[in-house]
Amino acid sequence: MQKKFIEDFDPEWLSLQFVIFGFHPKGLPFGLSNQLAVLGLGRRWHIMFHELWLGMEKKSSKKHSLWGVIQRRLIKSLISTLNPGVIHTHTGLYQKQLTKLGFIVQHLPLFGNIPVTYVRDERMSFKREPTITFVSFGNIFPNAPVEDFASEAACYAEKNGFEMYLTIIGHCGSEQKHWADKWADAGVRVNVLGKQPVDNISKVLGGASIGLSTTPVALIEKSGSVAAMLEHGLPVICLPFPWEPKDFDAKLPAGIMVYKKGNLASILRNKIDLPINNNISVITHQFVANLNGA
Repeated sequence: MQKKFIEDFDPEWLSLQFVIFGFHPKGLPFGLSNQLAVLGLGRRWHIMFHELWLGMEKKSSKKHSLWGVIQRRLIKSLISTLNPGVIHTHTGLYQKQLTKLGFIVQHLPLFGNIPVTYVRDERMSFKREPTITFVSFGNIFPNAPVEDFASEAACYAEKNGFEMYLTIIGHCGSEQKHWADKWADAGVRVNVLGKQPVDNISKVLGGASIGLSTTPVALIEKSGSVAAMLEHGLPVICLPFPWEPKDFDAKLPAGIMVYKKGNLASILRNKIDLPINNNISVITHQFVANLNGA
């Protein structure tokens, strides 16, 4: 059925959006390379790697490390078989890993998952206004340093005469209650909004002072929620859960600062430069240019 659809549509390019656990429940898609080669016979391939293999993290178990070796070989076989004209990935970590396999890989930024329908008032600033509104949008990972952060945030607000709020919006997972409780314990008002229409989310993001994310620093470029906050003019503070890859020093994208115990006041006092024109239009033009240049 897929082959007939491709033949009827007759594209010049086929784009594979690769998530290894999306093709097999254990992330071991044996035979995928040959199946795709048959489907794309006579056409050019593009691959976007959203996910690679297990075992990259410094504290990976032996099981995950061995598992990852097999996944890495499957990915290398896939690329060699399809011989894509363009390979993209969102993160510097994945780009480095795939380059080590011997392939040319281009970095393509991720655009936000929420359209900007709310026009942000550029006069808003947590340095000038008497209120600081933090916003957490999307999944909250466990083991982030939320208690230390909330305590420092409350102390900063009291010392500087600010009102402070935390808004939690979207599907945030099982950690949502833990976060709400810790911020409330620190004396900060918490608004839990849950799932909302995209226009409402855009309004909340556009009206906030600063965004929060618990995504690991090395993977923050693949977060659609972080991209959405940046596109809405929000600087983002990363409170990462402990996940550190082997042999890789992540370069922070513009607009993002990493929280470490004791540094929140310094972050809030300093200007955070936001990325320029990092949106769907600019990224689409880069994507098309990369294909045309292949």
